[in-house]
Amino acid sequence: MTDKEILVWALDNSMASKEYYRKILTTTKRSQTVHMFIPPNKNIGAEVHENNDQHVIINAGNGVSIIDDIYSQIEEGTLVSIPAGTKHDFMAGENGLFLIVIYVGPLHDKDVMN
Repeated sequence: MTDKEILVWALDNSMASKEYYRKILTTTKRSQTVHMFIPPNKNIGAEVHENNDQHVIINAGNGVSIIDDIYSQIEEGTLVSIPAGTKHDFMAGENGLFLIVIYVGPLHDKDVMN
């Protein structure tokens, strides 16, 4: 018997919906996994997380990542690693952008869906 919660997710876009921006999938003491949808031709807005590294996997769609003012084309299957303290933004293409975001150190309130 273990007190650890083990979760396995099929990474399809039924987890995220065009009805909300962010869905928390898991939160532990040391990390958090979030599924996000950025609507077509929109962005999340430039931000910096001082205490959290993040790893972003593009699950579907395409767009542009802006990391410390460096623009890169991104598409399904792309991984973007962002060290704590780094300014970043993501802009969706015409079909929107589905992201899996892993924060090293939880960032959002548990069970948030907005």
